Amino acid sequence: MEDAWEMRLKNILGDLGPMGKEDEDDDLPMVTGETLETYSNFLKENLVFPFAASYERESGPFSSRTYDVKVTGLDEYIDDFYGLICSAKIGRKTWHIAMGELEVSSDDPNYRFLDDYNTWFWNYR
Repeated sequence: MEDAWEMRLKNILGDLGPMGKEDEDDDLPMVTGETLETYSNFLKENLVFPFAASYERESGPFSSRTYDVKVTGLDEYIDDFYGLICSAKIGRKTWHIAMGELEVSSDDPNYRFLDDYNTWFWNYR
């Protein structure tokens, strides 16, 4: 039986099989250029921009720093390794950050969309 998360993903990605092609198997599609593009189109239509998020970045050996960012949009460029890339403001500077590296508060209206994407992206590569 499918859980709610799997049903949401299938609604976003369609009935594509594990390798991004039609398949009778019930597995969710793997992360591919095609599935990332489909997911990007869905997020562009459904995310509310701008939104607040946090981003953790290595600042040295065995240390990291967390930044509060304002995500302003999704980039057109999709990276096969890093996935979807977004534009985010940190102060006056614009950074391009992998969507899978962002964390959003659970009370943010975009939380479910980002959590679903991150779960799929990190588990179906």
